[in-house]
Amino acid sequence: MRCVITVEVSNGSGRTVHIAHAVAPVVGPQTGAVVTAENAQPAKKNGEYDIDALFAIDQDLRAGQTTRFDVVLVLNPHGCNSGTLWASEWPTVTVEVLGRSFDLHGDKDFAFHRDGATPGCKRFHR
Repeated sequence: MRCVITVEVSNGSGRTVHIAHAVAPVVGPQTGAVVTAENAQPAKKNGEYDIDALFAIDQDLRAGQTTRFDVVLVLNPHGCNSGTLWASEWPTVTVEVLGRSFDLHGDKDFAFHRDGATPGCKRFHR
């Protein structure tokens, strides 16, 4: 399984902003979920790796400009989900302007539904 989600970031303000990075919850390399973002780094929270995916963008975006990045989801054979994996306001993009940092949440929810058991679930059903 391979699914590419293209995320579009638009600067509707009147000044240049810096897009630092984006975080896609629950699909990072350290996740136990059945899908993972193969093109991401593991996000860190409090100095420890987390289940979220980090996308380093590091790009200035002038007023009125738009940029895009892809989240490439693949099957995590060690993961286990039954039913739907869900995260609201997905992903979060960190924007810097005038010496301040803002986390802007996506306007969509992420949901991945899988019927049946995944290979990683076998370790829980012994």
